[in-house]
Amino acid sequence: MSRLNPEKILADLSYQIKRYSENEELMPEVEMRRLFSTIYFALFNYWSEIYYHKLNHRGRGNHRDSFAHKEFSRYILTNNLSMEYEILFNYRVFSDHYLLSPGTIEIKDQYVRNLIGEMRDIKFSYKAVRDALTYADAILNFLNSVEHSF
Repeated sequence: MSRLNPEKILADLSYQIKRYSENEELMPEVEMRRLFSTIYFALFNYWSEIYYHKLNHRGRGNHRDSFAHKEFSRYILTNNLSMEYEILFNYRVFSDHYLLSPGTIEIKDQYVRNLIGEMRDIKFSYKAVRDALTYADAILNFLNSVEHSF
């Protein structure tokens, strides 16, 4: 297994959120925000590692190992994971760039905007966290298949 494969952290997060399953409204918003961000960036980092080592793509920076989020977006979206990615992307952007919940995010990247629209209404919820973990598993399964195909 790769050193950046997020399988264990996603399993740990799934286990951690179960403590709120009977009282979903007790899950703190700050915890939801950090979960969405952690899930997204765990997948992004794993994809970056695969992209660099397995697919032999180079990014920016001194070691050419820095990749833009839009590269990740395009890679995932062109591999038929648009629904899964859309949820993770929307909540990650909302978590890290917006204050009020519920709220509306504006999609800046034109490529992503063309596929999923320019505005999205978002509200934090326990269900959204559960869904994000489910969709993360689908993206992880895809990335694992890419990694193991070499």
